[in-house]
Amino acid sequence: MENKIDFSVVFNTFLKLIPFNIMFLLFMSLFRLVFFFYFANFSELKDLYDDVLQAFILGIRFDLVVIAVINYLVTISILIIWAVKKESLFILWGKILKWYYFFLFGFVFFILFVDFAFYSYFKDHINILIYGFFEDDTRALISTILKNPKFPAFLLIFLTILAGIYYSSKRVSKSLQQLVYFPRKPFKTYFKIVFIALLICAQAFSARGSLTMQPIFSIYEEISSNDFINKLSLNGVIALRKAIKYRMESADKNVDLAKSLGYQKNIREALADFLNISEEKVNEKDPVSNLTQKTSKNKIIEQLRPNVIFIVMESMGTKLLRYNRSDFDMLGELKKHFDQDYVFYNFLPAGLLTVHAIESLVLNIPQRPLSLEITQSEYAYAKYPFTLTLPYKKAGYETILVYGGGLNWRDLSTFFSAQGFDKLLGEGSMEKGSQKNEWGVYDEYLFNALYKELSANDKKPKFIFALTTGNHPPYLVPDTYKPKPIKMYDEFRKVINGDEKMVSQRLITYQYANQKLGEFITKVKNSKFGKNTIIAVTGDHNFWDIFSYGSKDLFNKYSVPFYLYIPEKLKPKKVNTKVFGSHIDIMPTLYNLSLSNASYIAMGKNMLDQKLPHFAYNSEGFIISEKGAVKYDIKDNKIHFYKLDNTLENKLISTEKSSDLDKMLGFYKASMAIADYLIKGSKKSSKK
Repeated sequence: MENKIDFSVVFNTFLKLIPFNIMFLLFMSLFRLVFFFYFANFSELKDLYDDVLQAFILGIRFDLVVIAVINYLVTISILIIWAVKKESLFILWGKILKWYYFFLFGFVFFILFVDFAFYSYFKDHINILIYGFFEDDTRALISTILKNPKFPAFLLIFLTILAGIYYSSKRVSKSLQQLVYFPRKPFKTYFKIVFIALLICAQAFSARGSLTMQPIFSIYEEISSNDFINKLSLNGVIALRKAIKYRMESADKNVDLAKSLGYQKNIREALADFLNISEEKVNEKDPVSNLTQKTSKNKIIEQLRPNVIFIVMESMGTKLLRYNRSDFDMLGELKKHFDQDYVFYNFLPAGLLTVHAIESLVLNIPQRPLSLEITQSEYAYAKYPFTLTLPYKKAGYETILVYGGGLNWRDLSTFFSAQGFDKLLGEGSMEKGSQKNEWGVYDEYLFNALYKELSANDKKPKFIFALTTGNHPPYLVPDTYKPKPIKMYDEFRKVINGDEKMVSQRLITYQYANQKLGEFITKVKNSKFGKNTIIAVTGDHNFWDIFSYGSKDLFNKYSVPFYLYIPEKLKPKKVNTKVFGSHIDIMPTLYNLSLSNASYIAMGKNMLDQKLPHFAYNSEGFIISEKGAVKYDIKDNKIHFYKLDNTLENKLISTEKSSDLDKMLGFYKASMAIADYLIKGSKKSSKK
């Protein structure tokens, strides 16, 4: 009769596997150490060695994720064998384990070497560009690699590591098979239960890498102002996982919008419809040149050379502002600025997500429907001729990006760098001791950093693009913040969803963000910068966890405000804040306010130009103007037409198609086809 294995065999198996896996964890850290000494620019790391240490600690957490995932099958299989209790099955399992560890740990180190080579060329970990190895001339690329003088040394080191992995795997496999001959020790039932529970929890935690809302590889902490240090913690396997994920998402969303919208191979027709001109007037050799615009020559602007601060506030939706009153204070310090300056309420964000706002605002184009976000696609690395920074850089401005979160989120550091920012500041660049939530520093610390950048080196004017993260689940504020009165009244209670306690916390976070924004604007206005600094503010998107939105409330579902502070010398004679607009109209407005005789490429319009027709639209197929609204479902080709009820909330009433609404729909289709053409065409141009 065959011998049975008991819990002591299982227990001792895990005891032997722990040091084996720790050894690989140490080797991965050693590989990171080699990576550090090979690529680090030590002149830039002065006084940052505490950050380097944190990067190595964070790197161990990433490496643990890889090791934990590899050991998932090991844990499950040994528990199954324990349940079956067959000794022969355990011995066979031990033999197979040798090859399992050899191939998987061998693959891990192969990816680490590939990542090393990738970084040496692109100065970034493996990303979606890795697919170019298979899509370009693969044979030529392999030939180039083989001719690299460092290739033989790298190959030798890799083969040595591979031999070491094989020897270690063989040795641990043999020692496990011998466990069946060891004396068996009885264990109490409660010990077995506790041990297995702790084992599973430890492995789950290691694989997740975090006890917060997000797993470590979804959004991880930016720990330094130095980009290399922030990249140091990531390993090639996690980077490859991200690249594969982005590629799979890209495959699902690789839609030919021009074809879907009726403009296949005819971008000139789309531009003609978008610009409301005849097709003959569209430049045949360079159609995009028709999107080039120019600001007026302005001597006051030339003398003043104003700073421009553009702030995108997390979840700054409009509807909640309509319920603001003294005992239900949603604006705080911001209210006096809303009263003093210009606020456009007939305004839409680019899409539904923060990344939609970022891409649309940075690239001066609308967010494309049915399309993968640019930052997660092969198009993230192109240098676009219509990026928001270019007109300012040509005018001698310093261009700065300040983000409250980690620049590693959605690979923003790579995207922003490609778009010409002179300086990138993420949460790792904020003052030491800055309080954080799970998404980044609280807004007050971002505004401190923003003001510091505004104050530094005033020899050059500055364009600063800032994004906050504070007004975000789990809806927390610093302990030092004392909320202003928020007394829920009956009118508000009738329209909210969910538990009042949850809603109340949401309202406090919203109020906090506006209060700190208001304090920052007050500080700028009262400083020497108040007379020569333009401040623009909008929300990245609305929020949907308080109100319910029906078909009549589509505008309120999406809308965000657009606030504009203009110094006295630069104020236009007349401003109509009732015009409709969307994210792509902000930069053309700022260009015309701050730059004299400057050319720029953008699909938006100057919102202060009262001669132009103005529309607001987004990636959800919603377009609205004073003449009505259209909701267009591209995927199902369903179209709904609406007229407005002429109230402040722009409620929608179903109506029949009219010539004005049909023109709006045509404008929308043309704009999205052009946006798709610009993104894909620019990528091809950047390859040449």
